[in-house]
Amino acid sequence: MTHVWTQRGFFRQTFGLAGVLIFAWLLSSCALLSPVEQPAPVKQTVVQKPAKVAILLSHDIPEFVSIADALGERLGEGNYSIHHLRGRPHYAARVLKEVDASKADQLVAIGLLAARVGRKQQLRPMVFCQTYNYLEHNLVSDTSKGVSFLPPFDQQFQSWQMLSPNLHRIGVVTGPNQAKILQQIRLAASSKNIEVVTRTVSSDKEAMLETRRLVSDVQGLLLLPDNRVLSPYVLREIMYLGARRRTEIAVYSRKLLELGALISFSGSPDDIAKNVVVRLNQISKNGQVEGPELRPLSALEVQINPAVAGELSLVIPRQFSRVRAD
Repeated sequence: MTHVWTQRGFFRQTFGLAGVLIFAWLLSSCALLSPVEQPAPVKQTVVQKPAKVAILLSHDIPEFVSIADALGERLGEGNYSIHHLRGRPHYAARVLKEVDASKADQLVAIGLLAARVGRKQQLRPMVFCQTYNYLEHNLVSDTSKGVSFLPPFDQQFQSWQMLSPNLHRIGVVTGPNQAKILQQIRLAASSKNIEVVTRTVSSDKEAMLETRRLVSDVQGLLLLPDNRVLSPYVLREIMYLGARRRTEIAVYSRKLLELGALISFSGSPDDIAKNVVVRLNQISKNGQVEGPELRPLSALEVQINPAVAGELSLVIPRQFSRVRAD
């Protein structure tokens, strides 16, 4: 008869029943070893190097410099470099060479010129700010998104009514393709019982013509920062017209207060910087900037021309800044 030998049979023949039991106990003991008794794998800590950011400044004006300084505080020393275009498009090639030498991973563009220069180079993802007509200049792409130029409209109207409690009807003149902004203005104004009369124009001459028609029918004008239809000449003419008609004029630049505007709205440099950093953190590994075209601001700074306020018999609330008109 042929015998088939198994491992169990071998041990039963060699060691007897006791040997088989001992061998089985050893196997079960190995299977039930506590994980604590096994050597734990060594975990390697991976420290992610922070991205280096190149900040491009269109102009060295106080508003832009303040934003760059606030960004520097948030990014930390050694994680950013600042590059100056000084308002000169022909500086672009030199500035981009500086950016390459800085080994920056990401760009922040402050102002339109910086955003246009940064958009032309396709090597790095970009976040832009302080740029109003971003759609016209094709600044938005998968690797280029922005932070809103305009502070929250509801806060603007609340502040304006604190200065001028009887404000209930305003006019807005703007260039084309601003339907989203006009909708935001109407929505915020309606919550404050302010009626908005809008005019869309295609040139500065049209802007002047429509403004002349509006001032007799409104208490105030909200001058959006649209340089397509508001040339320096037209702005001066509107200020002169507003002074004659005792019309309250709200703007988005301190410089225009000096020309005769009543109130100026702007974003807080720290709030702008905070939102730029949020956008930088939204950049994925493949360089795409996640989220919408623009990230909204949440804070507002208000400045008031006391001379114009006095002419209009308005009392300036204590919390608002005063700017002397020279």
